[in-house]
Formats: sequence, C-alpha cells, structure tokens
Amino acid sequence: MILLLLTAALASLDSVYQAGDYERVVQLAPSFLADSAHTVADSINVNRTCAFALVALGRTDEAAAVFRSIIAKDPNLTLDPESVSPKIRAVFESVRAQMTAPPPPQPTVPRETLYLRQPVPLSVLIPGLHQITTGRPVSGYALAGATVLSLAGVAFSHFEYNDARAEYLKASAPADIAARYNTVNNWSHVRLVFSATAVTSWLVSLVTALRAP
Repeated sequence: MILLLLTAALASLDSVYQAGDYERVVQLAPSFLADSAHTVADSINVNRTCAFALVALGRTDEAAAVFRSIIAKDPNLTLDPESVSPKIRAVFESVRAQMTAPPPPQPTVPRETLYLRQPVPLSVLIPGLHQITTGRPVSGYALAGATVLSLAGVAFSHFEYNDARAEYLKASAPADIAARYNTVNNWSHVRLVFSATAVTSWLVSLVTALRAP
C-alpha cells in the first residue's frame, strides 16, 4: 500500500513538471523526500525532477547542488539526450566534470630554491656567511669580524675575571679586598659587554639572512 502511494506521488510530481508548473515541483519535492519509506532510487528520481525544474526556472546554482547530491549517490547516472533538454544536460555535465576532475597537482619546489636556502641555517652557526655568499661581502665580513672580536673579548675577559677572583679570595687586608673586588667586578662587566655584542652580531646576521630574498 505504501509503495503504491509513493509511486503515485512520484507520478504526480512528474505530471506537475510536464505541465510546466516548475515552482510547484520545487515546493513538492521536499515533502516527498521527507518520507522515510522512499528508496534511494525514488530519492534520485525526485531530486532529478526537482533539478530539471530549477534549471527551467533559471536557478542553475541550486540545480547544480541537487545534481551533485544525485551523482554522489549514483556516479553512473546519465541523462537521456533525446528526452532531456541541452540546457539541463549542460548543467548536469558541468557538475559531473567538476566531481570527476583529478585533483590539481601539488606544486613542487625547484632544486635551485632548496639550494639557495641552504646557507640560511649555516648563517646561524657562522654569522656573516649568508651575506658573504649572496653578494654582500662588506656587511658579511663586518658581522663576522664583530662576532670574532666579541668572542675573543669574552674569552679574554673570562680568564682575567677568574684570575682576579682568585686574587680577591687570597686577600686578607681590607684595602686589598676592596681593590681586588673592584677589579673582579670590572672584568665581570667587560665580559658581559662582549657577550652582549656577540649575541647582537649573531642576531643581526640571522635576521638579515632570513629577510633576504
């Protein structure tokens, strides 16, 4: 009994479409699809008729969405070229082409690009290297020289600090303790300054390398 009612409803929808009442078809289709008793084939038929009506009404975007849902359910679906108008088939075939088109190829990075970016990580370890190898030797050698001098200053001031601290620990007279403490404190400040200039040179080299084209 239910099957007969569904068949009758589908035939009624087709007759409304054949009568040219496309707005009515679009209005009736959702109520038919809301019935849980319909089959997948019934759903495809109703949606197809609804899509035909939408194309006839000039609502091609909505029709394309309906065709997309139909093709998802039945990828082998075709339209009869003798009974379906070229305008409807054009929308249908456009949707099918979009759904069956292969995915776009993923862009590949040229080997030259990978090669040119290799000096950037090296500049983290060797400040100025990227600048020297990319045609900016003046800034590159300046950064490299500043870094070398700063590191040398850090090493020298560190040794002097250790010697001054050892002498400070040996002092017993108040005057000697105060004088040697000042010496230790001065070398500590010098070491800190050289450390700051070394870090600054490294950061400048890194930033300019990463910002370079």
